[in-house]
Amino acid sequence: MIENPLNQYLAESNVFSDNEQLLSEFVERCSINGIINSLLNDKKQLTLVARKSYFHSNGFIKITLIESGLFGQKMRLHIWPQNIEYTGNNIHNHAWDYSSIVCVGELRMDTFQETVSSNSLYNKIKVGDISNMSINDYGEVSLEKTTSTLLNKHNTYSLSNDKIHKVTTDRYTATLVLQGNHLQNFSYIYLNKGEMYNPYCVTRLTPDLLESFLYEFSAKSNS
Repeated sequence: MIENPLNQYLAESNVFSDNEQLLSEFVERCSINGIINSLLNDKKQLTLVARKSYFHSNGFIKITLIESGLFGQKMRLHIWPQNIEYTGNNIHNHAWDYSSIVCVGELRMDTFQETVSSNSLYNKIKVGDISNMSINDYGEVSLEKTTSTLLNKHNTYSLSNDKIHKVTTDRYTATLVLQGNHLQNFSYIYLNKGEMYNPYCVTRLTPDLLESFLYEFSAKSNS
């Protein structure tokens, strides 16, 4: 991936609670646009990053800028472009803790918990990661919303791996994400009744398409 000052931050930051400050410092001191510009000026690196970037079924472009091993920490850029249709936006948790900062636009973060008293029924499935590619159906469960937070430009937030959540936006939005080490080799996804899901079928970005998304991000983040 890309060599830049973030590698030092990653090496020095092993405490999840520090990651929001780390992200803010990184955006201030190292400028995400510096990384973007280095990618746009290096076709080889652009091609390498494109191979690890794809259209996520939850409505955003997932771009891995830096990684420390397959199951280590990662720095990613998430972009919710306009005028692109997606099949759904599921409620889920992760196999890792993560922190994020909003670079452009705004998003809504809803969190949930399983309950026996809610009428909101979802189909719970357990999805293995790349080391354990499997899907197990846990049947129907009830969820209730616990928080709903609107996050604007420069806002940061952190979520532990077991926090059930959903992120939505109705406009162009981009976030910088610091993903922690894998804590387990699976996560849970909560689907609406009758909804189908295949986590292993993704559409990768071509270098040209990645380039166009990065140019658009650079223009919007500087406006």
